[in-house]
Amino acid sequence: MPLLSRPEIARSLGLRESEAWILLTYHPETKKSLEENLSTAHSLVQALLAETDAEIVATYANADEGGRAINAYLEEIAGREGGRFKVFKSLGQQKYLSLMKSSTLVAGNSSSGIVEAPMLGIPVLNVGDRQRGRHLCENVTSCASEGGAIVETVRLLAGRGFPPFRPDMYYGDGASAERIVTALKHRFTGG
Repeated sequence: MPLLSRPEIARSLGLRESEAWILLTYHPETKKSLEENLSTAHSLVQALLAETDAEIVATYANADEGGRAINAYLEEIAGREGGRFKVFKSLGQQKYLSLMKSSTLVAGNSSSGIVEAPMLGIPVLNVGDRQRGRHLCENVTSCASEGGAIVETVRLLAGRGFPPFRPDMYYGDGASAERIVTALKHRFTGG
């Protein structure tokens, strides 16, 4: 699947090509209350709006308990912030990865920040414990889900200018399926 160019993704999502973009995906943590999850989502969005000049593209939270409330909050912010904050139910794989590749930062707690963003060398802000126990590549900066920790970490990353990282293939290079098919063909058909 070819990724869209920056101009193509800008046109597709109504973004300004000349601006920095932040991709935001925050899912509820199932071990936390709705109030805690909403507080974290609020702190994250407000920190990104206050500490950066980037356009922020948020995708909906998953269907876990609290996801609907987070999505309603994201829609509310999009309504208030106009063009600077956009929210989409889903971008689909091609648009999501294309946007990620052209973003300054991936923020939230989605596994996409842990698995796909390292392959693209994109800085990641991983908030809270949802990804606890997973290997975190060099491009991932984690922080607690409390408001002060989020603001401090966004400020730190913004102060560094969100520099890109070398791509890290810890989780693979995306060609595993092809290699498996080739190995199986060779094993069972000799070619």
